[in-house]
Amino acid sequence: MVNGDDFGLNRQMNHGILDAARRGILTQATLLLGQPGTTRAILMARRHNLPLGLHLNITIGSPSAALDKIPSLVNNGQFYNVAYCTKPDWERFVAPISPQEVTIELAAQVSLFTKLVGKPPTHMDSHEVLSGHPKLLPAYLSLAQKTRIPMRRPVWYREPHVRNRANTFFKPLPKTILPKTVPTTDRVIFMSDVRLGGVESLVRLLKSLPAGRTALVTHPAHKNLPIKKEIAMRNVDHELLIHPEVQKTIQKEGIRLSTFEREFVA
Repeated sequence: MVNGDDFGLNRQMNHGILDAARRGILTQATLLLGQPGTTRAILMARRHNLPLGLHLNITIGSPSAALDKIPSLVNNGQFYNVAYCTKPDWERFVAPISPQEVTIELAAQVSLFTKLVGKPPTHMDSHEVLSGHPKLLPAYLSLAQKTRIPMRRPVWYREPHVRNRANTFFKPLPKTILPKTVPTTDRVIFMSDVRLGGVESLVRLLKSLPAGRTALVTHPAHKNLPIKKEIAMRNVDHELLIHPEVQKTIQKEGIRLSTFEREFVA
């Protein structure tokens, strides 16, 4: 399952995700609510039959819940616009947050998504991997249990905050942490762990995949559209997802591209 995170964030992400689905190996996307490109993303997904999940978010843009219900999450009517942090930065961000208010906001996002899209999300994951933070994890698990919507397996930063021998920042939490009623994948891997190595690294990763369901997390911004310098590496995700050698490897290795909807909902 090749997912495009941050669908709706902006024009670059919208077009990168859609192009990677039309010309590459991307199979689904997760929508960010309350962003400049959210409405356009919904229309694009509907027009091109792109399976759409929900990218649960408490850090950027506009919240979905009533502001008086989530005071610890907002400043002047918006989330605090926190992104691209190190693990210590996230600890400072999370410290004053009320888990109960997170629960309220996440539930409101599922409701708003269903209203805007016309059906529930095919699956859920979390922006900035905050579903894996020990303080916030119970709110995400509670939502998953109540809705029974498939959820990407949560991850959190490794200790210390450096890459391990497998060159990964994130450590997946045990699959059993999710309620038995909530479908999830056997593993989750991030394009950010291989993008610096280019096509060769991604091909190597694909060839090494064990049997089972794997979620590949990507953030493809269209390479022909200008993007902020700090997230320019997202152009690489787009290039990798549409690269002929990557598609050739998928076919040669007999990898079945799928979606949460196909595996767990349909």
